[in-house]
Amino acid sequence: MAIDIGLWRSTLGDTHPHTGLELAWDYWPQATHLVWEAPALVACVTGGGGGSQQAVFKRDLDPILAGALARWQRAPVEAPRVALDRFFAEVQAGFDALTAPGSDEYQATGVAVLITDAGAAIANVGLGRAYAWHADRGVLEQLTADDSLAVRYAAQQIPEWFRETAASAFRKQHPEHEACRWTVSPASAEPGRVFVLVSGQVESQLTHAYLTAALEDIHRDPVALAGAQDLADRIGSVAFRFGHAGLKEDRTEWKVHSRLAVAVVWIDG
Repeated sequence: MAIDIGLWRSTLGDTHPHTGLELAWDYWPQATHLVWEAPALVACVTGGGGGSQQAVFKRDLDPILAGALARWQRAPVEAPRVALDRFFAEVQAGFDALTAPGSDEYQATGVAVLITDAGAAIANVGLGRAYAWHADRGVLEQLTADDSLAVRYAAQQIPEWFRETAASAFRKQHPEHEACRWTVSPASAEPGRVFVLVSGQVESQLTHAYLTAALEDIHRDPVALAGAQDLADRIGSVAFRFGHAGLKEDRTEWKVHSRLAVAVVWIDG
C-alpha cells in the first residue's frame, strides 16, 4: 500500500524567544508532528497549559512523542484500532513520567491516523480533528468528534468564550485532574482516501466553514495537486491568509502561527 504524507506547520515560532529579531508577534512553537511510515502512523499535536509564559513547546513535545513511539513499537502487531489506542496510552505515559519543574501543568491535544494492511483507525483528544477530503467532489467530511466544554456540558450554561475549550488533554495524572480520555474509531483505507489531520484548529479560530470553502477552491483550481505535500502547503497558505485577515484584538495571526499543525495522508489510488 503506497501512502503519500504531507506536513505543514508555521516556522515563525521556531526562533523563540526571537532575540534580536523583529516580528509582528511573539510567536510560540507549540505545534508539532510525528510520522512513522511502517506502518503509517501520523500525528498532529499542539501543546498548551503551563501558564501564560510556560506553554508546552515543540521542544517539549517531540521527546514525549518519540518515547511513546519507541515503547509502542516494542509490542506485537495488533488490530489498527487497538494499536492506535495503545499509542495514545503511551503518549499519556510520557506525560505521567515528566519530572521537570512546572510539568504538572503541561498539556497537549492532538489527532492521529494509523494505516496498516489490516485497515485504518483515527484517534483524537480534545479538539484535534481528522477529516476525509473527497477530492473528486471537493468535500471535507469531519470524521472525529470534538471533546469541548460545550459538548461535555451541553445541558449547563457556560460562558461563550469558554465553550470552545478542550474538555480533555494529555497531562500528568493528578488526584485533582480528570484522567485524559481520547476516542479511537475505525476508518476506511480504500485507495484514493485522503485524510486531513489538524491540531490547534479550533484554538487558532480557523473555522470549519472557512477551511471547507478553501478546499472547495482548491478542488476548482485548474492547477492540479502534486500530491500530499502540495495539499498540505495549500492548506497552510489558507491558514496563513486566515490569520492575517483576523482581528488584531483576537490575536488570530498569533494563534495560527503558534498552534496550528496540519498533516495530509493520501492513500494512492
